[in-house]
Amino acid sequence: MNADSARLHVSIPELPPDALRFSVNSALCTMKYEVVAQRARKPCMTFFGGIQLGAVDVFYYEGIGVRWGNRGHHHIRADHIDDFIIPILLQAQLEVQQAGMSVQVGPGSFIYVPTSKPYYSSISATNDRDIFSAYVVRIPGAILRQYMPRIDHCCDQVIKIRPGASKIMVDLIELALMEGPALSKAEALRFGTIIIEAVTNATLEAPELLASHLPSHQTAHERILRQAKNYIECNLSNSKLDSNQIAEHCSVSVRYLHAAFAAFSTTVGSFIRERRLQLCQAALLNPALCDKSITDISLMWGFNDSAYFSRAYKTYFGKAPSLDRIISKDC
Repeated sequence: MNADSARLHVSIPELPPDALRFSVNSALCTMKYEVVAQRARKPCMTFFGGIQLGAVDVFYYEGIGVRWGNRGHHHIRADHIDDFIIPILLQAQLEVQQAGMSVQVGPGSFIYVPTSKPYYSSISATNDRDIFSAYVVRIPGAILRQYMPRIDHCCDQVIKIRPGASKIMVDLIELALMEGPALSKAEALRFGTIIIEAVTNATLEAPELLASHLPSHQTAHERILRQAKNYIECNLSNSKLDSNQIAEHCSVSVRYLHAAFAAFSTTVGSFIRERRLQLCQAALLNPALCDKSITDISLMWGFNDSAYFSRAYKTYFGKAPSLDRIISKDC
């Protein structure tokens, strides 16, 4: 698959040098990734197209020349964001330097890049005369680790896109970019969960990882946990969501449901609360929702008590929700 075969048919606008940043309206813009010097004698242009699907961001990225990105210690001190960036290279080559290692990623491959650690990266086409192109998925680390607890140990692995799970992942990402703007908020949230599962399946089935870090099969607890989490993701706006409903949906007892969550060092209540808080923060940081009050947003995701929401938010994120709302209005 190359840039010409991607069905997005985008044009590449020329941007002024001081605007060459990850300035798309999404959580990526808060990460302060910097684009620095461009290759001499070579024009360098980029195009971003993206969609937000709940807590998941999906982008199409193409350009001419070379792009360098740097996330330093000062960025991490400023934002403390713990996400995984997953570049899926179509017609491009990528180099990532992180944690003392340098990894080369070619077309038809993807890799996990955690934002919790400093890194330096560069992306370009395989041929200087061509356009480089890639899909990029951003998933919060807290969510991804619920699906793949050992993913932090696999970030130096280059994973090939093969027929099957990984090809389905690529097709779903392209569909998300094409049809995402037509989704309702609830549909976007559910589709975001589908994207996470597609990325997870493509990773779990990769031969590069099956023999090393990641488990090749699911235990009974894992299957119930996955089923329960899918149901929770689709019902987070329901303030009356509880263990009884979830257990009934999964056709297990409440006791067994709690045991499945405990096997992965969490609880049903904690998972629901954390997912609601994450979605509330995403909404507070979204300039498109600046007209919504903090109370409106908390009610949207199942918090009926404003005082409890504020305490839970501050405990989880280390700051009051009003501070994130101020950031959002300044974007």
